[in-house]
Amino acid sequence: MDEPSVPTRKTFLLGVLRSRNLAILLCFFVDGSVAKSAWGQLSDSMDAYPPRWNLIASDCEAIVTDHEHESDPAASGGMCESITVRMSRGTEALLAYPIEPVRIIDELSASVAVKALKAGVAVGFRVRYPHLIDPATRRPMQSFLFGAVTRHAGEFQRVGVGSISDSMRMATISMRNRFGAEADVSSPYVDAVVINVYTGPGTYKTQIDDLRVESMVPLSDRMETDRVSLPAAGRSRSVGRIPADEAVVSRRAFPPGVVTRILQHQGEPLAWVRSLGFDAIFTSTFPTAELLGEAVRARVRIYCPPPSAPMSSVESMLEPVAGWVVGAGLPMDSSHQDEMDLQIRRLRALPSRWQRPVLGSPVEAFRHYGGLLDGVVLDSPPRCRGLSSQDLRRVRQDQMRRCANVPTVIAVDGGPNPLAVMQTDAIASRIGSPMSESYRWHAMWRGAADAIAESPSAILFRSSRSLTSGTLLDQNRAMAMSYVNRQIAGVSEWIADAIVDPSPMDLDAPYAGHRLIHDNVTLLILTSSMIRGDEVLSGDGQTLAIDLPSSDQGKTIWRLTHFSAERMSPSLRDRGTQIELVSPDVVEILAISDDIRVGGRLAQSVRRFAEQAATDRLQLVNDAWSRSQSVWRSASALRAVDTAPPTDLLNVARMSLDEAESLIRTRQFEASLRLTRRADAWCLKSDWGLADALLRGPRRLISSPPMMTGNLETQLAWQPLLTTNEDALRSNAMRSSWGPNRLNGGDLDQGDRLQRDGWTFGRRNSSVANIEATWTDRGVYAGTGALAVRVTSRRDDPLPGGYEGTHLMVATPSVHVQRGDAVRVDAVVRTLGFGNPHEGLLIYDSIGTQSMGVLVRDRSEWTPVSLLRHAAEDQPVQVMFEVLGSGEAVIDEIQVRVWSREPDPSAAYRRLSSDVR
Repeated sequence: MDEPSVPTRKTFLLGVLRSRNLAILLCFFVDGSVAKSAWGQLSDSMDAYPPRWNLIASDCEAIVTDHEHESDPAASGGMCESITVRMSRGTEALLAYPIEPVRIIDELSASVAVKALKAGVAVGFRVRYPHLIDPATRRPMQSFLFGAVTRHAGEFQRVGVGSISDSMRMATISMRNRFGAEADVSSPYVDAVVINVYTGPGTYKTQIDDLRVESMVPLSDRMETDRVSLPAAGRSRSVGRIPADEAVVSRRAFPPGVVTRILQHQGEPLAWVRSLGFDAIFTSTFPTAELLGEAVRARVRIYCPPPSAPMSSVESMLEPVAGWVVGAGLPMDSSHQDEMDLQIRRLRALPSRWQRPVLGSPVEAFRHYGGLLDGVVLDSPPRCRGLSSQDLRRVRQDQMRRCANVPTVIAVDGGPNPLAVMQTDAIASRIGSPMSESYRWHAMWRGAADAIAESPSAILFRSSRSLTSGTLLDQNRAMAMSYVNRQIAGVSEWIADAIVDPSPMDLDAPYAGHRLIHDNVTLLILTSSMIRGDEVLSGDGQTLAIDLPSSDQGKTIWRLTHFSAERMSPSLRDRGTQIELVSPDVVEILAISDDIRVGGRLAQSVRRFAEQAATDRLQLVNDAWSRSQSVWRSASALRAVDTAPPTDLLNVARMSLDEAESLIRTRQFEASLRLTRRADAWCLKSDWGLADALLRGPRRLISSPPMMTGNLETQLAWQPLLTTNEDALRSNAMRSSWGPNRLNGGDLDQGDRLQRDGWTFGRRNSSVANIEATWTDRGVYAGTGALAVRVTSRRDDPLPGGYEGTHLMVATPSVHVQRGDAVRVDAVVRTLGFGNPHEGLLIYDSIGTQSMGVLVRDRSEWTPVSLLRHAAEDQPVQVMFEVLGSGEAVIDEIQVRVWSREPDPSAAYRRLSSDVR
């Protein structure tokens, strides 16, 4: 390869930091015996996934048709990055490789090996002007400084760019001529290496290998960074003939035309986060200079809290910051409106360089906050509350309507309940069972599918722990998020800016249906309604029949579930035209259009992700199959259940997985996904059956941490705790295991004891609701009394549910427990009148908090409720009852008991069977 003519300097190698095939060399420039400044060198051999070059601009209608890594004997290491671009007439098609923002000095240089079908490919730098905002894009203006061009076709040639001071002066003059002499072109920096691959109209492949960038001086280097003074108060700068304040303030928090996928960041490398299919991260603190530089290189946007005051040290590195998140540490409810208003006004008054869209997560007063924010984050209720897809839709659409249709982010849980995981691991550590390794990822998948059915601007995956912890649980979470992101990305074009059809769909199976209309394409998103907390079943053996409205009859239908556009043939029935899906998946996506060309666009969009999706799901189902087989063996060995293990079901699943793996090797991804889906359905069915056997009865509502997290191995060891003393005595299985009730007045037989024993009653928003909490001696479950609670609206419109619908809370006296105690809370309740979404009686305790509580609704008969907890320390325990929305409930026989450690003096013997030799 030809070596470019770029400036060289004598350097001393300080150290090497390697991450995969990317090496960042930290060097010191030596002048005599004194090191003047810290310079960096970047080297990337580009011989492994993910692709790093991205098409950023063109004037020739450029479209990337293929982008991958491929082998080439002429490339260093035998591999290189290959990108194929289709172009019409023009002058440029620019590919960019983001780097950390660096100072523009004459020593800065870059070189790369390029192989193209024609000569004339040029290499250069992208320069940003942080204080000069493009009125059209609302981003810092950019210019390009190009160096050498390729002189040979069909072979690798090293070309480079360097000695850019003269080119930079010409670019600055051009900017001043364009925007006027007062345009602020100070503090420019380089943030990307670019390649102009345009060599004429047609479709051309360009191979890129072995990038090197020399003499990189980071902007965050305080010794080398010029001091940037803020503009004086009241001074107005001209930017593109638009006042600075108007040009800089962009209220668009998310790019149009796509559904942005955001991860709640817990320290994961951003390049790896990007490889999982995420576009942005959500941080709890203002990012460091290192994280900002990493975000530039990985092309990841950041949504974060603002700093307490603008910092000049990172001012020129703010480009990745896409929005300020307010409300950290305080709920955005009606009681904190003044504090939130003050914080938002402060952000609006920041200097123009710090202006960003403002996002927040209101939990009530949606009309108030919707008028202040540029984007709202709506958190989904905890999955343990069991809200259906229809209930979630009604809740979200009401909130979005009251937010005046501000761009919406819907947040879904990206893992099991974190508090339940902590409880489960504490139990496992104490009794010697395995730590939490399973992850019921289908609940997250279903939640994300229900969320995109609302056509949001973004999806936020909440995460309380790092995906790179190394545990099997977090490995499964990462693969599951990767799979879900691929499915969303494949149809993102038809979800963004779509019209949501809220009319219910008539389905013949336990599924919920959503309709989105985008131009001439109707998207159907179908999600399973067979749910129980984090457990989900698919339609194994069932047929999902979808009645098409008259407006969709005669159109072409494609099924996108297997990351392909599979043509479907509707059936004619007495009621009209139907689509039938045999054994549907947990989530099904269909597209309907009268334009046959849509099928090609759909196929091209989803096929890009088929390989990664097939690999991710195969590994997820392999892990699920191993767990299912292992836990069934343990259950049978311990005789914890009377049900025979589903051996035949698991054997067939194993054979399907083996065949699916062989199909991936032959790149038959659609066929592999079909087999994996079937095996997945059988594993879900197997786990559901075991959970049924362990729960022992559908009437009792139970909150058990191991059951919530899917750690059935720990639940097997903890299984005796599900047996009440009365059950044990009736079955003669054991002596009393639970101690006496430690709650004073828990039987509720004497109403005058409630206040005397320390019961507390809290009321909220009494101006809009009638709130009652009384002792009654009628219709009780046992004894002579019970507690009746009732909330009714004072207005014509119904009360909302959820957090903003909480009007009454009853708290029991505290019961002291010791570290390591197994604690059981029991109550018997009945409810009436809770008919709206996210309404009912929420029962929880101070250990599990509201996130692990049980929501009781539609229970007109007496229903037992049990909460099982593990005390991590010596602490007081209270039981709370919250009324969400409007309705009434009767509560009786509240008990707080601790597991007794007394051994059973009567030894239990079991007669040996006659066939034992």
